[in-house]
Amino acid sequence: MSRQRNRDALKVLAYKLGLSTAELEERARVDGAGEIRRLFLSNLGLATLPAEIGAFAQLQHLHLNKNLLRELPPEIGQLRSLTLLGLKRNQLMALPPEIGSLTNLTLLDVGDNQLMRLPVEIELLQHLQLLDLSHNPWEDPDLPEKMRKLLPRCSILRVGGDALSFERGFS
Repeated sequence: MSRQRNRDALKVLAYKLGLSTAELEERARVDGAGEIRRLFLSNLGLATLPAEIGAFAQLQHLHLNKNLLRELPPEIGQLRSLTLLGLKRNQLMALPPEIGSLTNLTLLDVGDNQLMRLPVEIELLQHLQLLDLSHNPWEDPDLPEKMRKLLPRCSILRVGGDALSFERGFS
């Protein structure tokens, strides 16, 4: 994305989030080419994440912890460079199937939400190393099977209040 398009996208996102462009720029980390690589949107009381987040295709870290999010827009799946997605302490009821498009994700923290199920697409996260599922009211009968499939890829899996650590290749 060109610097101008990046700046324009940032302005639109700031407007949709109810922030000034300057406030949002303070929460962004930009690389030498002018691409936003990290975005820190924690503790803002956000009830929604605008679809415009999908414009930041080069984003690598997205921190959305401690907000009021109940859902994520499908456009989250456009963030294919994302390696870290922090969603701890929101009110998420479900993850969208597009989460499976985040194939470079190494850390996914969805602890302390209202998740009852995981989408089957979670199994597509081939590079996932840390998955925090703690403190959610799980009712997913397939959760043990999904976790078993993820365990060989995860070095740390948190379920309940405890961290379970696994060596790579452990079976």
